[in-house]
Amino acid sequence: MVRVVRGVPRPVARAGGMRTSKIKGKSKAKSTVKAAAAAAAVQAARVPRGLDEVVRPGAQLAALLDEPIRFVGSSRDELKASMSLDAARSAHLEIVNEPDEPVRRPSAAPAEAARSPNRARPAGLYAPSLALRLPRQGLRVAGLYNRGNTCYLNSVMQALLHTPPLAAAMLTQSVPTLLGRYGMPRTQKQALKAASMFNPVAALKELFERAYSGTSAVAPTQLVANLRKFARPLRPGRQEDAHEYLRLLLESMQQASVCFAGKDVPPNDPLLATTLVQQIFGGRLRSRVTCHSCRHHSDTFDPAMDLSLDVRKGISNVKQALEAFTAPEALADKYQCDSCHARVDATKRFTVDRAPLALTVHLKRFGLLGNKINKPVSYTERLHLGRYMSERPKAGAADPEAYRLYAIVHHYGSGPHVGHYVASVRAADGQWLRMDDSDVSPLRHCPVDDPSAYVLFYLREPSAPEAPAASSARASGPPSPAKREAPVARLDDTLGEPVSRAAFLQAQGLAHRGSESDDDAQRSPGEPASSPGRRRKKRKRAM
Repeated sequence: MVRVVRGVPRPVARAGGMRTSKIKGKSKAKSTVKAAAAAAAVQAARVPRGLDEVVRPGAQLAALLDEPIRFVGSSRDELKASMSLDAARSAHLEIVNEPDEPVRRPSAAPAEAARSPNRARPAGLYAPSLALRLPRQGLRVAGLYNRGNTCYLNSVMQALLHTPPLAAAMLTQSVPTLLGRYGMPRTQKQALKAASMFNPVAALKELFERAYSGTSAVAPTQLVANLRKFARPLRPGRQEDAHEYLRLLLESMQQASVCFAGKDVPPNDPLLATTLVQQIFGGRLRSRVTCHSCRHHSDTFDPAMDLSLDVRKGISNVKQALEAFTAPEALADKYQCDSCHARVDATKRFTVDRAPLALTVHLKRFGLLGNKINKPVSYTERLHLGRYMSERPKAGAADPEAYRLYAIVHHYGSGPHVGHYVASVRAADGQWLRMDDSDVSPLRHCPVDDPSAYVLFYLREPSAPEAPAASSARASGPPSPAKREAPVARLDDTLGEPVSRAAFLQAQGLAHRGSESDDDAQRSPGEPASSPGRRRKKRKRAM
């Protein structure tokens, strides 16, 4: 039964409103009479009264309604409606349809079943499936108004608005579903904390709904007004780094999804990597240290929301930057090997252990002193991570980590705190658009090799089914005479053994053509094809 909470404070009774006088000089007879009167009052309370007196107004209202009442008009309605009964009471909120009987919860499993290794693993924090296409195909996303040096924020938000799995989740799921069970309050203390904190997931959902409403431009009001609450290093009204804002926003969304996890949940629990943000942008890097003496490997895994690539040292494209990122590096100091128990020379190498669904590639154009590297760094519309993974795909197999570009954040200027940011995005219909704050203009093609590119957004492409052998043979052209003479050996899908060409054609319902093919195969290369008359003569002679 859904409990609906209305934001009306309940009156709290305060102790100390009446003063009690001391009883002096009371006789034992009076005490006995008073005790007897109290017992009579208790006995009278047990007598059943009328129906109107027994049934409370809240129960009567719940019985008359088919569905629970939901009061709309507050941004915290979904949060209140999903509160537990104890949390709503402790927050002094009025319970409209409180049940007369306590909610029965399933009994806890026995300790033996809890310790069983075959017990079911809890579901992820975000359970719905992720879409790979933008919703509302025929609708363009609105532009974003600049609210005082907020072009860095607008460009990043346009890239997120055009991220298909994130947009589909924000437009189809509720805030409690987006946050998951670790992001919703369950106790009094958690309810009070949730009522006072800024929720970036709810703010993002509100912006997505307005941006996809069909208007020409909207303002990211909540994100600008609460900038210091989720991105403390940034200052309102000042030009900031777009990549830094992106990382702080994603980290705050992750924190909002796990802020109410219990103390018994360790920080490295795999369940924490099943939030909405982690399922879309979360990946993992492997750092492997190899001992030069015994070749022992020591692996360390670190979560990553993006790939920050160095574009210095003569690097001119993203492929070279990835090669430099995953290249082995000799350690300057001696390494204490766990296998040979000695300080030895070692090599360290980074690889992508788990690739994310949406890959963010950050080009390090800004130095520590605020200078910018303005040289062009070329990139392609499609990117393959197979050779940079910890486990490379087999030779000849399709690359499962193939990505396609869908958004770019550009920076024009000489430093991170000066200049202007714009975004180039791919719309739902495949058209590339230029998002310059509230100004939206179409582009002729994908802006590949733009020297102003700062952050690249790639989405993993779905694995395409393998093409049939017949179509590949037709694409390669007709075989040569020498190849036509050679017997064709095929693998049967059921038995896995080679069969003759005639048997294969007979299995396909073409046995009559198979006999002619066998006669042609028995001819020498220089013998001409036999006519039907000659075949009949040969058959008569054989008879």
